[in-house]
Amino acid sequence: MVKMHSISLTLDVIEQATIKAALIHWCNLETRPEDLEYLAGNCGEFSLLDRPQLDRLIEKVSTGD
Repeated sequence: MVKMHSISLTLDVIEQATIKAALIHWCNLETRPEDLEYLAGNCGEFSLLDRPQLDRLIEKVSTGD
């Protein structure tokens, strides 16, 4: 059974902007390094987020919600 974890982070503006930039870059890559895909899927436990899910995550990071 998959365990869901919720974390609460406080990010300063530059940390928030860095994460947003990294997510946008990730979305725009035509091919991604296998080791990073493995990490993004929690070491193979989950499927990678699709584009709409990534867009929602970028929005979350952008607004802090």
